[in-house]
Amino acid sequence: MDNRIDLGGNLSYISLGDLLQFLGSNGSTGELRIRSPYSAETGLLCLSKGNVVDANLGKIKGIDAIYQLFGWLSGQFEFVSDSIERVNVIKQSRMEIILNALRLLDDGAIPKLGPTTSTPAKSKTAAQGGDSAFTDIIGPPIEYMYVVDEEEYSDGDIIVQQGSHGSWFWVILEGMVEIIKETSRGPVHLVRIKEGGFIGNTSTLLKEGIVRSATVRAVGNVQLGVVDSQRLAGEYNKLSPEFKTLIVSINKRLIEVTDKTVDIIHKVNNLKVDPKELKPFIKQGNNDTQLFEITKGAAFLFRKPKNTGPIYLANLSQGDYIGHIPFLDLGHEPHMASVLITKEFACTRRDASVIQKEYEALSTMFKNILNNSAACISVTTNIACKQ
Repeated sequence: MDNRIDLGGNLSYISLGDLLQFLGSNGSTGELRIRSPYSAETGLLCLSKGNVVDANLGKIKGIDAIYQLFGWLSGQFEFVSDSIERVNVIKQSRMEIILNALRLLDDGAIPKLGPTTSTPAKSKTAAQGGDSAFTDIIGPPIEYMYVVDEEEYSDGDIIVQQGSHGSWFWVILEGMVEIIKETSRGPVHLVRIKEGGFIGNTSTLLKEGIVRSATVRAVGNVQLGVVDSQRLAGEYNKLSPEFKTLIVSINKRLIEVTDKTVDIIHKVNNLKVDPKELKPFIKQGNNDTQLFEITKGAAFLFRKPKNTGPIYLANLSQGDYIGHIPFLDLGHEPHMASVLITKEFACTRRDASVIQKEYEALSTMFKNILNNSAACISVTTNIACKQ
């Protein structure tokens, strides 16, 4: 590593969780060093393509080192981009790390280090309809060249109503919005998205007047940028059929995981098949890098958290992709979820390296939108597993 610093600042201005999301959204590779006047040790996080692969804080190593650093309320950070030659010690996804660390911090399991020892009141869970400190998504730097108009909303304003039709696609310029799922049993508050995040997904590029699957409400004053959908649609139309199918699959997975999370919160079991009739295809925790497209039958996505039974997350079918997507952090299979299949199941293996090259050729804006969807999938999955 040389002495060049690509990004620096203070944790009192941007939290470690937001910083990791920022670096992750940019697919950053390099070393993040954190120093605090309240500690003799320096924290070191090694990132590869936006994901933390190793960390240490003095004698503390790996995931435990990262969790300890979340307790640092102030401190200087420096990020230097460079190639990383480290064994992938940390297997958890980026969002999984952030959400677990924030939960441990809120529970008092991580010591706080800084000028204050005040303890904030515990936040409500998504099921209680309160603001959750664990479900904020921060976006990457805003690509203003794609913004064709601006809109302003006040605290509590409904920006999108679930069930309505529309094709508008926004990027959050200032403020924060909350995603709410309306149900017959009342609203379920899911995630909050901050500056740089998006309202809508690439489904708006596929057809006009789509039905909105959730309500979006302003939290405080919000300024939105209307995204140039025609420009993005032009880029989408140039993609290969395989990559278009992948995009559709990601959108469907987000809807599936959201719906299943609401079912879990309401204690509704919508698994329509006997688990004993399913056979494993991808086992949670393995390091397989293969990617498949389902051509026949169905696949069922489960996560097995510690100390609980398997959590049913999604029903996947023809056209859906399963396996390792190297450029997206879904927080699902293979590391964080299993895939079980029906006896009729069939699939085609896809070359992940070819698909990754196509991803790398995308505009930064298009990449940001896909990563926003992936972050929403990861955060919503975490909510399902904490109920």
